[in-house]
Amino acid sequence: MKIIYILIILSSMTLGTFAQNNKPISTSAQMLYTLGEVCKRVEIDTKRFKADKRFGEFCHMHMIKSDNFGDFPTYRGYHFKQILTYYPGSDFSDKAAYALIYLIDQEVYNFDDVRQEMRKLEKFIRAYPQSTLRLRAQKRIAKIKTDLRNGISPILD
Repeated sequence: MKIIYILIILSSMTLGTFAQNNKPISTSAQMLYTLGEVCKRVEIDTKRFKADKRFGEFCHMHMIKSDNFGDFPTYRGYHFKQILTYYPGSDFSDKAAYALIYLIDQEVYNFDDVRQEMRKLEKFIRAYPQSTLRLRAQKRIAKIKTDLRNGISPILD
């Protein structure tokens, strides 16, 4: 855990936290993407998350309420959203949009609906037709369609 704290602190020092006209300065889409990737990989148990609110706030995490999985903290996708807002034409906007497909940004989570995932992937392909992630999205859509045709439940819990 200490290594992750150090990594995030060093990254944030490099990133800069000042803003001008509500737009981050001294940032780049690449740095935001790197921070997003670090934060989305952070695993912290509920007890520690509740005990150290600063860490959760710094990593832009929130607590998910779940009857099926138990409550758990997770990353909200803040850095990826910043890329889409402030650097929409960057080389990282498609990667950020793809990452957001698989992050939970709601307060309650009890199941995965693969139909919803498929809709998000189709929207991604329309928005980023030249993306290097297009083939991955298409393969996942094909897998979902095959599973649904074969009678697999669209609801996974």
